[in-house]
Amino acid sequence: MEVLLAEDEPLIRMDIKNMLKEIGCKVVGECRVGGCQNNGLSYQAGHQKRTGAGAEK
Repeated sequence: MEVLLAEDEPLIRMDIKNMLKEIGCKVVGECRVGGCQNNGLSYQAGHQKRTGAGAEK
């Protein structure tokens, strides 16, 4: 399962990321809550769309 992780606190985000990896999830992006659009990550129609710097073609 691919996951976009949104959490304001960096240490909490790191812990959650590690827990997700332990159960087999792939973290495809990280951002602060409300900051995902600014990082070029957004979700549309139930799937991830990457834009901007670092986006895969």
